[in-house]
Amino acid sequence: MFLATIAKNQPQAGLLSMPIIVPILILSGGTSPFESMPRFLQIIMQLAPTTHYTEFCSRVLFKEAGIDVVWPQLLAMAAIGTYCS
Repeated sequence: MFLATIAKNQPQAGLLSMPIIVPILILSGGTSPFESMPRFLQIIMQLAPTTHYTEFCSRVLFKEAGIDVVWPQLLAMAAIGTYCS
């Protein structure tokens, strides 16, 4: 939202968001193992909902986990979404 207020048009807003969105997607654990990151990055990335979503998806798709296993990720995504909205 902040970047959209700075941008003069939609393409410019898209370009401004790339330096933010790309690192978040790379550091979420989808392209590289979350456990191999430095500890300070792991702590910072716990504040991003993409980290919890990636963990949720990998547990459900690859390990066929039920709600009893993935509820912490669902709770974290709901808390982040509630706090940020």
